[in-house]
Amino acid sequence: MKKYILILILIFFSKLISAQDKWFVNNPKGFDFYLTTTIENGVITGMTRKNALIDFVGRFKFTLAKMTSSIIYPEIVHFVGSFEGNYFTGKYQMIFDQLNFRSIIKNDTLKIMLTNEKNRTIKLMGVKVDKIEAIRNYNKTVNKVIELTENNVDNQKFVKSDDWLKFKIKMLEVSDKILDDLGLEIAFGAIAKNLPNELIDLVKENTRILLGLE
Repeated sequence: MKKYILILILIFFSKLISAQDKWFVNNPKGFDFYLTTTIENGVITGMTRKNALIDFVGRFKFTLAKMTSSIIYPEIVHFVGSFEGNYFTGKYQMIFDQLNFRSIIKNDTLKIMLTNEKNRTIKLMGVKVDKIEAIRNYNKTVNKVIELTENNVDNQKFVKSDDWLKFKIKMLEVSDKILDDLGLEIAFGAIAKNLPNELIDLVKENTRILLGLE
């Protein structure tokens, strides 16, 4: 009996020391996304899909960006914080932005408050989920964005260029790995850099329409 109680106590404390949860985070001013958080020894680490930026631009370009910019982690969102009162506080990376954050986990909700360089606060709310699975069929969405763009661009020479062909191939390649709308938006932005501005703007517009953000 004593041995059984000891095992239960050890299990209980191991969960306090290290716990991993999955969240669906709503961004009222942007794109929704999934987060995985790990709490260990009073430190919380949160991230979107692991190595997503490397998937989008390649390891060499990511390493170069890491050496020449403020980016640190290969995830779209990555944050690390420690306990301060009832909150976790620390640094939150969103691509090139390094923001201060406070977060609190209560029951099955996650609240994150970001502070930008103008001292403005952005609030994100997450709900706990059992598993992370793609919000929608992103391969189908990417194909539709490509179709809409090719049918509606004013200058057809743009969609007959090698850069457009490379963009299509790469986007379709990564589409099966994309899990959320933020991932899709960042993938488009990262992979479309060599396209003319007119084409980039049209891709963004078509993406927002298909995601129901227009």
